[in-house]
Amino acid sequence: MVGLMKILIVIEHANFGGHVQSALTTARTLKARGYEVIVASGPGVLVPTIEEEFRYFHVPFHFNHSGRQTYFALKSRETVSQIAEIVSEGSIEMIHAFDARSYIASTLVSLFNISTPVTGTLCGGVTPYYNIPLAGQFIVFSSEQKNKMINQFGWKNSAVCVCSARVDMEQFSISDDEIKTLCLDYHISVPGKYIMMITTFLDIKEKSIRNTLEAMREVLRQHKEYKFVLIGGKGEFFCSAKKIGMEINKELGRPAIIFTGLIPAAFRMLKVATIVIGLGRSAFEGMAFEKPTLIVGDAGYAGTVCRDNIEDLALYNFSGRNQKSPVTADVLSNEINQLIDDKLYYDEIKSFGKSFLMNNISIESGIETIEKVYQVNTEFNQKKSRQRRIINLFRVLSPILFDNYYNQVKKFIRHGG
Repeated sequence: MVGLMKILIVIEHANFGGHVQSALTTARTLKARGYEVIVASGPGVLVPTIEEEFRYFHVPFHFNHSGRQTYFALKSRETVSQIAEIVSEGSIEMIHAFDARSYIASTLVSLFNISTPVTGTLCGGVTPYYNIPLAGQFIVFSSEQKNKMINQFGWKNSAVCVCSARVDMEQFSISDDEIKTLCLDYHISVPGKYIMMITTFLDIKEKSIRNTLEAMREVLRQHKEYKFVLIGGKGEFFCSAKKIGMEINKELGRPAIIFTGLIPAAFRMLKVATIVIGLGRSAFEGMAFEKPTLIVGDAGYAGTVCRDNIEDLALYNFSGRNQKSPVTADVLSNEINQLIDDKLYYDEIKSFGKSFLMNNISIESGIETIEKVYQVNTEFNQKKSRQRRIINLFRVLSPILFDNYYNQVKKFIRHGG
């Protein structure tokens, strides 16, 4: 096992999001274990928070080429240069990048500036969209991602490590008084019976939100003591969703659906929930508070976090992608009604979710796996042919750069030169 090191955590931005929270949770845990941890990122609202906890550096990331998103553009040389400077001046012994852009830039630093080992983590979703540079081991959050890297990009099984750990249980130690104060700010009475969902309202979430609202129409009709709380406000669909909620409230004759808008550290609200609907990190937050947690994706209800469903849900990183065919809203409403009406079932589901989280997704359950990957990548950096890794890097970058300029030319032609 490698000894305590100076580790640079690199993130493409510092805004709210699952991969950013995962990176910071890992950073805090490494720091608590005695590592010296430095964080570098693009801009974002979380920068002041990061600066309070870590030595911090701003790094400019370039997300687009000719108006189209890309993993790497010629302007990304600025990113590489800044990371190289941080690594050199800080005597960094390991770079840990938490997204494809950061990983590609960090690999360039390792191969052409300073021979520092690099570890990469992909934090969910259907990424990567392109292949990424070779590593001794690369960390992914789900078997779905591992299968993609093996089957689509030709990685060896041993080179892809599934490690789902990214939730710090300490953050869920929140006093009742703190929660009551927070809830009062959003006109939520405590105690109460609430079904809660934390979500963005981006267009890609429209189907799941519509399906959930339709399910709530029936649940809230049958259970007048319950309310449905939608937490979040970012996205194009927010106003339309509020209109649907107002229509349901009018139909029910009471304010049964509440939209809070954006809430900093929104996960805290889930402590007063009775049932949580979510996906990805918000699902884990529900499980952490020992709430029955239901996964809803694009196709609708994808399953309840329970012994019977756990393999399918975990395979797809609790994203709802395990459900391929559309599921009508009544399936979700029936499941919620069963949880409300059957206390034994309710208790069984909430206990299983908390137990699974503690054993598989809490950062404490996986930090030793991350340390072992550091060891593998340190040895890989020392022993693997640098020439071979450089050739591999250019093979990876070639299709990315080709697409950049191919699409730029198409755009130029489309607009008549």
